Order: sequence, then structure tokens, then C-alpha cells
Amino acid sequence: MLNPELEEQFEEISFLGRGGQGFSYRATRKSDQLPVVLKVLDFLELNSWKSYDLFMREIRTLRTLNHPAIPKLLGVYPENLDAEPQSVVLIQEYVPGDSLKDLLESEEEEWSTEDVLELLESLLPVLSYLHSLNPPVVHRDIKPSNIIRRYSGSYSLIDFGAASSTQKTNASTFVGTNGYMAPEQMMGRAEPCSDLYSLGATALHLATGIHPNDLAREDFSFRLDGLGLDPQLARVIKRLVEPLPENRFRSAEQVLASLRPSSELVLANVKENGFHLIREEDATRIKFPGPPLLQSGLFAVAAIFMTFLVALTPVAPYPYIMLTFFVGAGLYHLIRRREVVFENDELRYTKRIGPYVQKKSWKIDQIVDIRSQKRGAFLDVLLQDKDAQRHSLGWGFSNDQAQWLVRKLLSELEERR
Repeated sequence: MLNPELEEQFEEISFLGRGGQGFSYRATRKSDQLPVVLKVLDFLELNSWKSYDLFMREIRTLRTLNHPAIPKLLGVYPENLDAEPQSVVLIQEYVPGDSLKDLLESEEEEWSTEDVLELLESLLPVLSYLHSLNPPVVHRDIKPSNIIRRYSGSYSLIDFGAASSTQKTNASTFVGTNGYMAPEQMMGRAEPCSDLYSLGATALHLATGIHPNDLAREDFSFRLDGLGLDPQLARVIKRLVEPLPENRFRSAEQVLASLRPSSELVLANVKENGFHLIREEDATRIKFPGPPLLQSGLFAVAAIFMTFLVALTPVAPYPYIMLTFFVGAGLYHLIRRREVVFENDELRYTKRIGPYVQKKSWKIDQIVDIRSQKRGAFLDVLLQDKDAQRHSLGWGFSNDQAQWLVRKLLSELEERR
């Protein structure tokens, strides 16, 4: 039962069901008529400490997330959890739609290749977002019942009770669902590519209508021959569900690049998301965008403000020092130019700041992965080589810019290998 004080804030309360961590209700918030889900953990009903730990982990994780395909955490009741309440209520955005589990169990629902590809293209950006956080967040329980297809046709990822940052995941924690769980996760070692395995197993279930536990395997690998899968989809799923992490896709961006082949890049001269992509006879050149107008404007305003301070205090040295800093930082952003070039079997990165030129290069067969990672307010794009060394290809990108760049780079890598 809900706390009477909480019941006063909601109406049209209806029971949805009981899960591993408590009861769920659908309700409408009286203050703004917003549909919500109330997840209630009653301490008197607890079967184990693990249920409490997973429930509180979901609250902590949702507080850090902000993505349109992840239902928003709207509140927690009571707000003060140190007061030892009898129950805890998680208040979350309601997602109107059906779980893939319900759709799979519906005899009327059949999943075409296009449907499965659409699912992958919808959820891979969600995983890209989770895995780009610092530290990365691993969902650890991706399966049909935790994916909602909204009535609008888009998809949402739910139930973050099993989610964990890779810094905290260790062999003492075993969570997940048999059939969808990557082999390394069964041993308590989950990493971002473990989510890719689970998404691949889910896609395989949708494409075949057969639960992963009931599919034939050979040396822990699913046997995909004879299942009637589209060849392109089969290639993607096969690599998603590789038993060994090192043989699997290493990032969501890498999977997206394989779903969107290099035919996107056939135009000779394209500008998109601020980038300038140039296809030459033997090379592909991607010029990075200049500094955002707002960023340059802030530096200009700061420089003017510091100049005003200098005029007021001509004796003190500190305004001069600060003025020099802001003017120098502004000039740095204005004159900095960056680009990457694919030519033959090599990738080159060049950064120019006036007369200063910095160059890096890698053989394509030495590049293991390229991914984005959040750093401060912006994203960094990182290249990982076979020695597990990470090299920055530039910081200061928006989420859309970072995803676009990573997708293009991975697509070009796939084409040249």
C-alpha cells in the first residue's frame, strides 16, 4: 500500500504488477496531470538485502542520467532516506507502450529485418550515451521485458536496478538474465560490450522468434545458419554475440557504423554537424568545426571585462595577468584548426594553432576502437590502439557532433580493412 501522504499527491492509481524489487503502480500526478509510475519497495516485504541494494542502485543511477529514451526520475519519497522509513517510492516518467516481451508473446506480432534494424538503430545511441559517461554506465540487464516500444514507434530502455559503473563492477556482483547475459558477465565482470551482447541476443530473439536459450550453439557461439536471417543482419548479430569480448564490437558507435555502410560517404564534399567531409581520389578528409559562436563570444566578453578592470586598476598586476590569459585563450580557440585524414592504410590527425602544427598517425590495422567519452560539459573522441593506449582526437564536441564523428570514422575504418 502507498503512504497516505503520497496518495494525496496522485490520483487514478492502478496496480501494474510485482517485480523483483517491489510493487509498481500507474498513477497521475495531481499537480500537473502527468502520468507516472510509482515503484514501491516495502521493507517489510523484503526477501533479501540484494533487492534493497538493486532498488537503491536504480535511484542513484537514474539521478545521473538524462536521455529521451530513458524514463526520467521525477522524485523519491521520502526525500530523506536516513530517517529509516518503512518503504521507499521511486517516482518515474510513465512510458506509454508495450514491452518487447509482450510483443513477442503476441501471435499477431512478427519482426521483419527492417523492424530489428530499426530497434538496433534506436537503442545503440542510448548505449553510446551510457557508455560515454565517465565512468561508463553498464545496464547489465538488456532483454525484451526491459525495452518498451512506445505507441509512437520509438523505443525506451527501462529498469536500471542492475546498472553499474565499470569502476564498481566486480566478480562479487552477479546480475543479469540467463540467455541474454554475456559470458564474462556470468563471471561477474561486466563491461560496455556486455550490453552489446545482450542487445544482440535480444535482436536474435526478435528476428527468429526463438528464445536464446533454445537456439543451437557450438563452442558457446550461436549457430546462425539455417535461421533464415538477412545476411547483413546476421553479420551484425554474429559479431554482437561473440562469446569473447575481444572478438565482439567494442562500442555502440562501431555497430552503428556497420549498420550504416560507407554509402553515406559517397558525396565528394559534405558539410554536416559543423564538420566538412571531403572525399578525394585516394583519401577521405574530415575537417573539424571551429569554436562555437557562444564560446568565442564568452571569451570576447571576458576580455572586454578584464580590459575594463585594467583601466580601473592600472597599478595592480593581476588584471593584466588575467587579461593576457583570456585574450590568449580566446585566440587559441579562434585559430585552432583540426582534421583527420584517411589515406591508404593510415589515419592521420593534425592540429594547427597558427604556425604550430601537431601531427599523429596510426596504421589502420593498429586501431582497435574509436569512441566518445564525456569530459566536463563536452565530449572527447578517443582512439584506442592495440597496446590499449587511448589518444584524443579532440575535445569540445556536443553529443551530436561526437556521435557523428565517431560513426564516420568507424565507417571509414570498416571500409578500409
